[in-house]
Amino acid sequence: MDLGAQALDLALWSVGYPAIRRVSAHLHGDAGAESSAFIHLSTETGATVDVEVSWELIHDRDVHELSILGSGGSADSAPLRVHRRVETGIVDVTPPVTRVPSALYRDSYRQEWAHFLRIVRGEIPIESERRQIALFEILEACYRSADTGSEVSL
Repeated sequence: MDLGAQALDLALWSVGYPAIRRVSAHLHGDAGAESSAFIHLSTETGATVDVEVSWELIHDRDVHELSILGSGGSADSAPLRVHRRVETGIVDVTPPVTRVPSALYRDSYRQEWAHFLRIVRGEIPIESERRQIALFEILEACYRSADTGSEVSL
């Protein structure tokens, strides 16, 4: 699951890495590498996380999107949009983006490297160990679900 691991990690990180109760997955491709993955996760809180990745599906452009939908609001990554439910209705609370997309992309890597260096220097703790173990348990459950054609409980 080439792209699937990163997409799943981003989706789970975006919603605070909730405990996962059930996993259902469909993988397509040959034994060497999956060309697409469709993953459905049910969390302990009742929320769901859906991840769809493919490098094989025919589309007129590369698509990299993240959407988060909740009872109190929603967010989309491409383009960035954030909406919040308030007493009077739905309000657009999207922060203004003043830099060009290429600068935002470059700066994201700089921030990632800065974070990594702070960990190496011992300035901040490694928080991702628990998350990485959880991620690999979920990925393993995805393969079991795809192999058996049924939902897997964690």
